[in-house]
Amino acid sequence: MKPQIYPGICLCAGVALVRVMSNVPLYLPTRGDANSDADAPLAVGEGRRGGGGRTAKLADGCRHVFLDVGSNIGVHARMLLEPHLYPANYTKSQRASAQRRRRRWRDDRDDDGGDGDDGGRGSGSGRGAARDFFVSQFGPEDDRDPSDFCVFAFEPNPAHVDRHREMEGAYAAVGWRYHFVHAGASDEDGELTFYHVGRGDRTLERGFSTNGGKCKPRRDGNGRKRIVDCTEEAVKVVRLSSWIDREVHGRIIPEDTRKGRTRRTSLKENNDNNNNKTTTTILPPRVVMKMDIETSEFLVLPDLLTSGVLCRDVDALMGEFHTASHSGDYPISFPRRGGGGEEDGGGAWTLDTPADADRLKDEMIGLVRRNPNCKTEIVIGDDETYERDGMPWPV
Repeated sequence: MKPQIYPGICLCAGVALVRVMSNVPLYLPTRGDANSDADAPLAVGEGRRGGGGRTAKLADGCRHVFLDVGSNIGVHARMLLEPHLYPANYTKSQRASAQRRRRRWRDDRDDDGGDGDDGGRGSGSGRGAARDFFVSQFGPEDDRDPSDFCVFAFEPNPAHVDRHREMEGAYAAVGWRYHFVHAGASDEDGELTFYHVGRGDRTLERGFSTNGGKCKPRRDGNGRKRIVDCTEEAVKVVRLSSWIDREVHGRIIPEDTRKGRTRRTSLKENNDNNNNKTTTTILPPRVVMKMDIETSEFLVLPDLLTSGVLCRDVDALMGEFHTASHSGDYPISFPRRGGGGEEDGGGAWTLDTPADADRLKDEMIGLVRRNPNCKTEIVIGDDETYERDGMPWPV
């Protein structure tokens, strides 16, 4: 694949991404390879890293892992663990379209032309998208046991700390594992400047991000310049690829000997009676991610790809890309790693327009979808139906 030069995109980063991904088969287990033991169950006390010197991981003992990256107030985790509380998120009129979306998501994984959003294929936005995504990954909700899951919620906004601590306590009281990581996701450990935008409701602050473009003066409906109120705050960030490698990869996975942890698939048999038959298969352990990090995806996703962590460890990713719908935020600058100087942009690289961001998005997603050694399914979209939650804690 010949790399192309897009305005404002660092060519060296693009070439490096293509070169690294072209060598991925040397590093990653093949999707569906029965000889790969990356997620094979381990007995308690066993380890992969040399005898008894194994370091414990936060995800040890978790059959399934949900990484909620950019969790805001944690509603997606609640939709996974307590779907019955969110009926408006999956209405009867949407069930048929949900089934069609599920089939498209799986077909789109092998679609040669499906490098991007491609008119809705592989897209999971809107009401019902989150619960539908979870069903496609973890099977029917009635067969789901919350104790099989570990949720790791990454959220940098200090305004949401108390909420997440309360969730940790409420879920721990009923035996569920919810772990709050008070940090943003990035491609390097450290601190980044985040921006509180506007003076409005601090309950959600969905725009809290490293994107200073949100603070630029805007024009209102009458063409008058409107100054946006912004407050800077230094926030801890973690290199997400390193965190997953350290805390999730090679985790101790409990054996599932109980009935009901299954994915059910109805098959129509071609027989004389033409009866509907149902087969039941064991649902394997999975690592699933939701990512909504307000343009930081253009830092995090390339690092997840080039490190090999995405394709090796993450079975599915539901993510929102902030491109055309956030056109007023562009141009957006990102730090260039490796000590860039004035001769290469002063240590930063820039996405000048939403079109540049779309091309970079399509290139990254295309690398995943075209690589037969990458197991990751990518679904483009988000679900903010219950963005304010308001549901009671479990008792």
